[in-house]
Amino acid sequence: MNTTIAMGCALVDGQDFIYESVKVVRGFESRTVSKKESLGWELVSQTPASMGRVELRFRKKKQRISKKSMIIAGSVLGCLALIIGVGAVLEDSTDDEPAGESLSGTEAPSASVPSLVEQRAEEKAPDRSLSEMKEAETSVRALTVDSDKRVAELMATTQDCGPLVAQFAKDYRGKIIKFDAAVWALNKHDDYHTRYDILVSYGGFTEEGISGPNFQFRDVSPTLDLHFGAEDVPDSIGVGDELTITAEVKEFEEESCLFLLEPVATSFR
Repeated sequence: MNTTIAMGCALVDGQDFIYESVKVVRGFESRTVSKKESLGWELVSQTPASMGRVELRFRKKKQRISKKSMIIAGSVLGCLALIIGVGAVLEDSTDDEPAGESLSGTEAPSASVPSLVEQRAEEKAPDRSLSEMKEAETSVRALTVDSDKRVAELMATTQDCGPLVAQFAKDYRGKIIKFDAAVWALNKHDDYHTRYDILVSYGGFTEEGISGPNFQFRDVSPTLDLHFGAEDVPDSIGVGDELTITAEVKEFEEESCLFLLEPVATSFR
């Protein structure tokens, strides 16, 4: 299921609301509404969308910060600033003393205390940087039908179990490929209830002009292991969903004619 979120803020009857639009596969509306309502959202409207999906629009009251909370927060920051200032003065006084001596027998602090803004920036920066670096690296490494001749030949072949497919899997093992695909089958892996074997094929969900191997993601969680973007994580996926897949080439099983892939990134088309 493709989930697209849009948010905004408006004043209604003296209350601030934030709005969120969610696109879900038709038939999963009630599940999504129940989940959102449990988080405090209110369903505003429900309208048909493209490709068998429904757009649900929710709203929720925007939390306000009371004056009392603002005063307390200001007092805390003021105390922190005072402590930092005193620490700086003590450090300057210590610098004027002879080597090996310190004020009142204690050592001066070795570094100033970072501000709350600096601390929060340091906490958030690594995750964002790593995510951006990984995305950029994947984009550069991914081979497509436009950038690689053999990838184009693979997707164009009608012999999904022929020597061309087997040789490609052997030569390109460990490399990253990117292509448009559609989900053709989704079966539970062994006796698991949340892990699946997902069969995908190059192109759209149509019987006309099907080509390329029988690609499979084996033993995966559809909502976790396919690595959807943060704003595109679905509650579920199903047969007929059309995706853009970035994956690592694993191996080709000649006996089952399945071309195994390891998912790297997935998005809905």
